[in-house]
Amino acid sequence: MSMTCVKCGRTKDDANFYVTKRLDKYPTGRLNQCKGCLTLLLDNWDPNTYKWILEEVDVPYVKSIWDKILQDVMASGKKLTSVSVLGRYLREMKMLQYREYTYADSDKLNEANETKKKETMTAQGFTEEEIAAALAAAEPERPVSFEETTQAEAEKEKEEAQASADADILAHLTEEDILYLRLKWGRDYRPEEWVTMESLYHNMKASYDIQGAGHEDTLIMICKTSLKAN
Repeated sequence: MSMTCVKCGRTKDDANFYVTKRLDKYPTGRLNQCKGCLTLLLDNWDPNTYKWILEEVDVPYVKSIWDKILQDVMASGKKLTSVSVLGRYLREMKMLQYREYTYADSDKLNEANETKKKETMTAQGFTEEEIAAALAAAEPERPVSFEETTQAEAEKEKEEAQASADADILAHLTEEDILYLRLKWGRDYRPEEWVTMESLYHNMKASYDIQGAGHEDTLIMICKTSLKAN
């Protein structure tokens, strides 16, 4: 049997559409968006991106089970996709233990699991602070992506280059020079930025007829604006 996705308009085998209990809304017993379209923006670490799918399928959201499946998939070394956790989770919800529950039971099930964990740890002698820390540590950590790692390395290299440039400039400035530049341009700027603005200031002052304190203040503001723009 085949179905047509209401989002992408493609006709696919019905296995490409998730089964749902909400026959009042989906008479075919399957959601009307294909799995690809439905999970396009799914983030395995952000419940707000997939809880609505669970609601449409009408299965409960049990946080501990989702987190456990997420950790298992990550530990397996297999590629983590938008459907790898969701597919296993929906299969888990077909087990006898959860078969009769619906999405409306989510809060009740999560509260019961949380209470059970706390009662077990309390019985074992853990303090409230230790229990809170243990529950927080159980949260699955999002792995750092290649893009994030590359960006962090690039930012670190940039900071190191800036620090090196500032050190070179400070080595050629007297204490009086540093005090003058700091008072004139402000302590929120780096030494390299002081020198850049000071150079621009003198070039513009030589090119225009600058008279009076008002013109001086305007010129300083122009130099700061130019630095920010560049």
